[in-house]
Formats: sequence, structure tokens, C-alpha cells
Amino acid sequence: MGVGIYLKSGVNSKGKSSLFIKATKGQKVFKMGLGISVLPNHWSRRNSRINGSADNAIILNREIEKIEANIKTSWSYFEAGSYSWNEFTAALRGGEDGNSQKTLLAFVDTVIKQRHVNISSFNTYLGVCKALLKEVEKKDIFLKELTNELIDSCVFRWKQRLSPSSVRTYILHLKKIKDLAYDKGLITEPFKRRDEWKVKKNSSIKIIETVKSEDFKEAIERIGDIYDLQAMYFYLLMFCLRGFYQGDIVTMHLHASNLVDVDRDGTLHLDKKEKKYIKHQRSKTGELMEVRMDLETNL
Repeated sequence: MGVGIYLKSGVNSKGKSSLFIKATKGQKVFKMGLGISVLPNHWSRRNSRINGSADNAIILNREIEKIEANIKTSWSYFEAGSYSWNEFTAALRGGEDGNSQKTLLAFVDTVIKQRHVNISSFNTYLGVCKALLKEVEKKDIFLKELTNELIDSCVFRWKQRLSPSSVRTYILHLKKIKDLAYDKGLITEPFKRRDEWKVKKNSSIKIIETVKSEDFKEAIERIGDIYDLQAMYFYLLMFCLRGFYQGDIVTMHLHASNLVDVDRDGTLHLDKKEKKYIKHQRSKTGELMEVRMDLETNL
């Protein structure tokens, strides 16, 4: 059990061997080449460095030092339980400068995804990140760029055009992302909520404004063509159907009703022994609606 930098046993045509990382934990084994080749007699196994007599020894040893530092940090997080095995190996693949986990979207796609099996929950995190990236006009950012200052600038603009509940959702999920990244040592700045981010909760009582009969009558007088007339027909139909959308209307025929036949002149024939309504789920909300199918207007 452990991790370190090793030299491959074989040599290439130039007599050099490749350096690679090897990590083991129980039955799990991870190996990755470093892209560095040296003569076997130039490699010091004791201190994991290239002898000074080798070409470019100073430059290569500096690179090895960075890799080794990342190995030690990643292993300590893994041993402490902050990293899973997959997170640990992902950190080794990226190194200190190019760790793919250190981008916002990659962090969400690995760390967050592992913790939220529910696809709906994961998609919420992903949607929040994409909303932030859209706000800053970037395809992705490094985790260290997800500063409280950046979040503050986004929240300021979101409050101007989004609902309070949406803003609260964005802040909550960004907080969880920053807290998790901070706990894993991937960023140095903890999440800090600002007083200016507070948004008022909407009242549970909603006043729904609708068209009055007088407004509809005035609109009839302004009809200019067949398209205006059709629009009025559809509006009245949707209004009578308790606020159905166009999408609801076109799918109504898929549901059972007591409709028997329709004459050429449009007369409906209903089976009075059958149920007098359609049970229909609204397209957007999934709410179950019961639409009466009586011919008589006096119920």
C-alpha cells in the first residue's frame, strides 16, 4: 500500500528507461507514465531524483519535485478520507498544474456526480454551474476562479432578473460546491455568504390576474383577420378548460372520454352512461385535470 515514482525495468533503443507513478491500495493498482526517460544509472531510487551529471537534470528534477509534491498532497487527502480512489487517481493524472478536477465542470462531473446518484439533483448542480459560466461568458473556469467576488457579481445580476427562489437555489448549490472543494484542499478560500445576497421570500398567496368578459368583448371588435379570430377561439377554449396550454389541447384526444361520434357539422354525440369528463395530465405541471364533456351548459 502506497504511492511513489519508479523506473521501468526495460530500456528503449537509446538505453533509457521511463519514469512512472504507481499507487496501490488493497486490490486497486494505478500506474501512469510521466513522459520522462533517463539512463538507469542516472536515476537515484533512494531520493527519487536524477543525478546531476545527466542532461537537463536540473529542469527534470524540478518537474519531478512538482509531481512528487502533488503525489504527497493527493495521498494525504486520500488517506484522510477526503478523496475517494477515483478522485485520488484523477488528481495524480492532472498533476499540480493540469488537474482536470480543478475546473468547475470537471469537479461537478466527478466529485459532485459521485455524491448525487439522483440524476435530477446532479442536473441541478450542473445547471447552476452553467448559469454562472454563462454570466461570466466562459465555457469553464478553474475552481480557484470560483471566488466569493465572482459569485457576488453574478448574484448581483441574477437578482435583477431572476425570481428570489432561483437566486436562493443558485447560492445554495454554489455554497455546497465551494465547501466541498475547500474541504478537499482544492481551493484556499472558504465560501462566505454576504448580506447583500439575501432575497425576500415570495408570499404564499398569489393573486392571479385574468381577462374580464369586458376585455374579451373589446378584443372581438379589434379582430382584423382569420388569424386573430383563431387566436381568440383558442384563448377562450383554453380559458374554459381551466387554463390549458396549447400543448394540452392537442393531446386531449389521447385520453379516454364519453365521446361517441362527431357529425359533419361538428355536433358531438356523447354516451350519457359513460363518465362525463376527460382525466388529463397537464403538459407542463403534470397536474391531473378533470374536463367536463357535457353538452348542456347548465351543470
